[in-house]
Order: sequence, then C-alpha cells, then structure tokens
Amino acid sequence: MKLINAYSKYVKNRIMIKNIFSTKGRMRRRDYFFHNLISNLLIIMFFKIFIVYDVANIIYSMFLVIIIGLYIMDEYTSKIRRFHDLDRKGISVLYLLIPFYNFFVLLHLYFAKGTIGNNKFGPSPKEINVNNKKWYLKKELLFILIIFLIGVAIIDYGIKQDKRNIAAIIQNPQINDYFICKNDLEEKYKFEIIKITEVFNDKYYFLYTQENYLSKRIAKKYLDDKYFLMFYDVEYEISKQDLRNFNIVYANRDE
Repeated sequence: MKLINAYSKYVKNRIMIKNIFSTKGRMRRRDYFFHNLISNLLIIMFFKIFIVYDVANIIYSMFLVIIIGLYIMDEYTSKIRRFHDLDRKGISVLYLLIPFYNFFVLLHLYFAKGTIGNNKFGPSPKEINVNNKKWYLKKELLFILIIFLIGVAIIDYGIKQDKRNIAAIIQNPQINDYFICKNDLEEKYKFEIIKITEVFNDKYYFLYTQENYLSKRIAKKYLDDKYFLMFYDVEYEISKQDLRNFNIVYANRDE
C-alpha cells in the first residue's frame, strides 16, 4: 500500500496531474520529455481506439473537440513552464509559430539545461528529490509501459471483436447482409460494398456498388438501402467458399 501511495503521489506531482494547465513555475527537461511522451502516447491511443471501434456521432465529435482542446492547452502550458526553467518569459512560445526556426526552438526545449538554482520564475525543480533519480526514472518508464499495454489491449480486443463478427456472419450469410471488402488494386479507393440479395442452398446472389471508397469508415456511412440501390451494379452469383475468399474487413446484419 505504501508503494501504491508513493507511486500515485509521484504521478500527481511529477508527470501529469499537478498544475497540468498552469503556466506558473518551472519544468525541467526530463519532466518535459516524459510529460510530452505520455500526453502524445495518450492522444495517439485515443485516436486509434476510436478508429478501431469506429465511433462516429455527434457525442464523439464533441468529445474529440474537448480532447484536442485539452491537449493543445497542455502543450502550451508545459512549454511555458519549460521556458521558465530556462529563465525565459512564457511569451517565448510564439517562436514556435515561426516555420523552420521552431524546429530549433523545440530542440532547445528538449536539450537545454535549466537555470541552476532559483530564478525569477521559482525554485529549481531539479532540487526536488535529487537523490532519487533512479527511482523516478523507473517509475516514469513503468507508467509509460502501463499506458501502452492498456491501449494495445483495448485496440486488440476491438480488432478481434470485429473479426469474430465477420466470421459469424460469413458462416451463415442471410439476405440483406452487407459486407465491406478491400480490393488489391493499386489505387487510393480500395473499399467496396456488397449486399446479399438472395440465398439458395450453397449459392448466394449479391450486388455491389460501382463506387469504391477511400476507407472503411467512409464506406460504413453508405450501408443503407436508399443509397445502395442508386449505385449498385448487376447481380452476381457466388458460393460460400468464394465469399470467404473475399478480403472482408467489415460485416453488418440488421437484426
């Protein structure tokens, strides 16, 4: 329990929570590096999870705007505190708006050594727990590993769930089942939609759209009879085995 309390206190004070949106105080380069690494890892995991689970509605859009806003605010305030550690005013973040020059400013933020001792923005953050460098480094790396593993587990579960759904529908196709397939053409628009229209023993008849789509997400927006019947091609016959040979990336059945 003591270890858990110590670790939670460490996360609060050193990495993410304490003064996360504050422009006061200083941030040493190591804290800045791990802070940015963790926040960027979180935002990448967030986008990847929502792509895998394909959440696309007004609530998601609002949530996405909030997350991006918080991320930008965090990036802005952490850079100000890092400039403070270099004894520079927070307005120096405006240098990051200058093309090409901003690259060298970022390098400076990551690698420049902060002011030794106190400066006009506060005491040196390096003096805090200076005798426990190895302990903090281990906890920082462990924290990153935990976030990464949680994100991978959530993404992997979503991918496997999609595959199980596809396998279940292909095993027993029914009329009005929709499939999104990915073709092997060397083009940008690789995704096409097919729809089962008739089932006769081991034979199936399907229609497919004459249009291809840029991504699975875009194609899923058109799994609708009103749209589909406007753009379908002639009807084709296919066996269950041939259907299984298609590169199906999504299957939909209206229960």
